[in-house]
Amino acid sequence: SPLAAVPALALGAGEVTPLELVTAYAPFANGGLRVEPRLVRRIEAGDGTVLWRAPRQKTERVLGEAQAFQLTSMLESVVDGGTGRVVRTRGVRGPVAGKTGTTNDGADVWFVGYTPTVVAAVWFGYDSPRPIGPSASGSRLAAPAWAAFYLDGWRERTPAAWPAPAGLVRRTIDAFNGEIANEWCPVTQREWFRPGTEPTRSCHQHEAPFVDRLEEFGREVGRALKDLLGI
Repeated sequence: SPLAAVPALALGAGEVTPLELVTAYAPFANGGLRVEPRLVRRIEAGDGTVLWRAPRQKTERVLGEAQAFQLTSMLESVVDGGTGRVVRTRGVRGPVAGKTGTTNDGADVWFVGYTPTVVAAVWFGYDSPRPIGPSASGSRLAAPAWAAFYLDGWRERTPAAWPAPAGLVRRTIDAFNGEIANEWCPVTQREWFRPGTEPTRSCHQHEAPFVDRLEEFGREVGRALKDLLGI
């Protein structure tokens, strides 16, 4: 599909097909390797004899393995606690990443989800665009449909999680400011970073309660007096 080179493109201001979305998301699931999609894998006779088999698909590296892993880590958060969390509540287990989508007028709603072995997109809308309904959204319509599709075919085949590429480092950060979390941060999350890009500053917004700090100050004063008096 033609995409206009405008700043809003990064926010989803273009029009693409579900097949194009699946093709774009496949490298995230595949460690950065692009695979050209195809409609038919093989043709069999009634007795199961294979009459024709598609040649092995060629792969092309379009994204670094570490970058693909980081993107997947971010998109896992959508399913584990974001707009795609209905996928979990419907019973999908194991490693899953994805993204919901809803147009401003509610005429199109999407969910693109993937695991290490499956990439699939769900779209709801009309051939002649018009609003689906007042509460239509990717999380309400498309994500539940994706979960139903996945459970129907892969419920008993939970894949292993994506392995972390060598060289990345993981840090626990404050979910609000991105700084290194401490024990008083109310919401934290684990994120992967390339060496040299990880945060180094400890959280400055969340500190120990005043009473705890006062007790620690008292202990420090006590230690200083003991050192001074040689006790």
